[in-house]
Amino acid sequence: MHLRNHLTVATIVERGGKFLCVWEKPSNKLVFNQPAGHVEPGENVIDAAVRETLEETGVAVKLDSFLGFYKSISDTSQVAYYRLVFVGKFIKTIPNFEIDPDIKKVEWLTLPEINDPKNTPRSQITRKSFNDYQMKPNYPLTMFTDE
Repeated sequence: MHLRNHLTVATIVERGGKFLCVWEKPSNKLVFNQPAGHVEPGENVIDAAVRETLEETGVAVKLDSFLGFYKSISDTSQVAYYRLVFVGKFIKTIPNFEIDPDIKKVEWLTLPEINDPKNTPRSQITRKSFNDYQMKPNYPLTMFTDE
């Protein structure tokens, strides 16, 4: 088996006890996720997380910490996704922002809604990272450098 690696970023944004989520339909099934996406070649991972959050939700955020590093291997494509999960603060919603067409809906969900078995996550690391946010420490962004 030959795996291909993809570096991705995701952002957890909490506001009023709810979390910023997106609904996608990657395989003809509606699933929820954090705002997330691929890091472009040469792009700083912090910049990538801010960019992906804006592109997928129309929400501007400021990252303030790092939650963790997660790995998921797709059963179908044999791609290993390495995900850096950041924690951000809501700044504002950009009016009339044209979000990524792959996003079907942007919604603020409570943790019980995230953990509800009726709501299917994009991957198991989606749900796990939301729960880790409640239980694990966050780390300073100074651990990332482009040097």
